[in-house]
Amino acid sequence: MVSSVVVVLALSAAGAAAPHLDWRTLHGERCDVHFPAELETVARRVVTLADEAIEVASAVFESAPLDRVQVVLHDVSDSANGFTTVVPYDQVELRAVPPDSDNDLGVTDEYLRMLVLHEIAHILHLDTIHGIPALVNLAVGKVWPPNIVQPRFVVEGLATWIETRHTDAGRLRSTQFVATLRIAALHGDLWQLDDLSNYSRRGPGGGAAYVYGAAFVDWLARRHGDKVWALVAHDYGGAVIPYSVQRSIEAATGVDLGIDYQSFLDDVRADATAFATAKRARGGPTETRRL
Repeated sequence: MVSSVVVVLALSAAGAAAPHLDWRTLHGERCDVHFPAELETVARRVVTLADEAIEVASAVFESAPLDRVQVVLHDVSDSANGFTTVVPYDQVELRAVPPDSDNDLGVTDEYLRMLVLHEIAHILHLDTIHGIPALVNLAVGKVWPPNIVQPRFVVEGLATWIETRHTDAGRLRSTQFVATLRIAALHGDLWQLDDLSNYSRRGPGGGAAYVYGAAFVDWLARRHGDKVWALVAHDYGGAVIPYSVQRSIEAATGVDLGIDYQSFLDDVRADATAFATAKRARGGPTETRRL
């Protein structure tokens, strides 16, 4: 998850996570991991995972982090999650709290590995900066990462796709993700591209950036090749005029984005119909009645 840029402006020693704890630091090859003393065993694992994740994500985006990545590990929250900022420097916050078994984050071979890879993917994506934005950042510090204003379904969809593609689990393999798309297809309620580019109270709400975003990112990669997303990141990362993601994607694929998205929805409908047909052939689904 990418947190708001303005959050970093409020960071201070007094505002850091649990300043009363005994904080330590471990230095990896490409990252620094800051952690409370009692989490040292976890932190040592995170150092290894973060260095590996940077290598994986660098290959995907054909890029490299602009800074040493600062990773803050803590367990002062009861919820499993992570957050990333790249302004004014690369920072990842990791919550060393495992997800509940019914959480889609629980679809993992190793929760920490998936979490680290997802957040590091954000770093590499957003740190892909070229041209005039790169010159501005060189002069005044990192204030202009163009990819950060891509639609949320691209930013979160890419990281969720990478977490799935490069682990043995990941949320794209979650039955909750698959079921959400199938149910919407069977009820004629699939989100259109303009829905996905904005926020909506329709289900799955804010989760659409992950559910639809990851599925569409994966579909485009399978249709046009994995390198399509490196091309998009590099093209948009040098764009002076924001909100031109459609132009960047079409430049990489050679196909109108709207046409590709409709083809994606057609495939979702076909999958849902085939699944429903197979279920009925086995005597299901179980009929429900109002109590």
